[in-house]
Amino acid sequence: MPNRPDPLLPPVQARCTLARRLSSLHNKSAFEQSRSRAFTLVEFLVVISVVVILTSMLMPALSQARRAGARLHCMNNMRQIGAGLITYADDWNNRLPPSSYVPMSAPRIGEMMCLTTAVLNGEAKPDGLGILLSRMGGYVSDERCLFCASHHGQHDYERYIPDFAHPAFTQRVFSNYQYRGDMDFTDIARPRRRSDPLSSRAILLADGFRSRTDFNHRTGSNRLKGDGSVDWWADAGEYVVHNAPNLTDDSTPQPLLELYLTMWARIDKLPQD
Repeated sequence: MPNRPDPLLPPVQARCTLARRLSSLHNKSAFEQSRSRAFTLVEFLVVISVVVILTSMLMPALSQARRAGARLHCMNNMRQIGAGLITYADDWNNRLPPSSYVPMSAPRIGEMMCLTTAVLNGEAKPDGLGILLSRMGGYVSDERCLFCASHHGQHDYERYIPDFAHPAFTQRVFSNYQYRGDMDFTDIARPRRRSDPLSSRAILLADGFRSRTDFNHRTGSNRLKGDGSVDWWADAGEYVVHNAPNLTDDSTPQPLLELYLTMWARIDKLPQD
């Protein structure tokens, strides 16, 4: 037996030799066990590959869920705006909030994302959807409902916080939604009322398309109807985003009436998904 003391050695030395042999065997066993528990390089690379594959499979689903959540938040914003428009119309003989950007002579309907008039004498007045704000009667309780969480562009809510806190607007303030206002696009000289025929199916509001660099959802838009309901229309080819004018600042563009009328006509007819 390997662990039996050598009978030729003195007893004390024999015991020391046996202890050294036992310790050596114990250390060797611990080393071999630690080697058996460690990952090899091949095993580590396999694990990393599996993690990468699973992540790539999950990312599209996570992105889709995030887009769906942002779309739902946008729909809730529009419902709040719709409730404000209906309440305003009840108070003002079925009229919708007017906009200074739709005069009969030269309507600039692309500018109807704007919540204010142009700046005059250092001050801009509430206009269009801006008339719903708390300083004008409180038809919407929180101005943040005028801004979409999916907005891509220059006009996010944080940019305008000082203006909402100030008693007067010192610059033009843009929302993230394209307001149609009280204009009847079949006859731009005639103001529209909520009590007009088919007004419940008329589209009053859509996601902004004033500029190619200023949009909310690339592949479609929420749209608010005259009865306060909200639905989604799909624009898989991104027609609106690609055909919007390429504006990069807040300056008033050329009227571009025909272009914006074409976009509104497309929004009116695109089917729901």
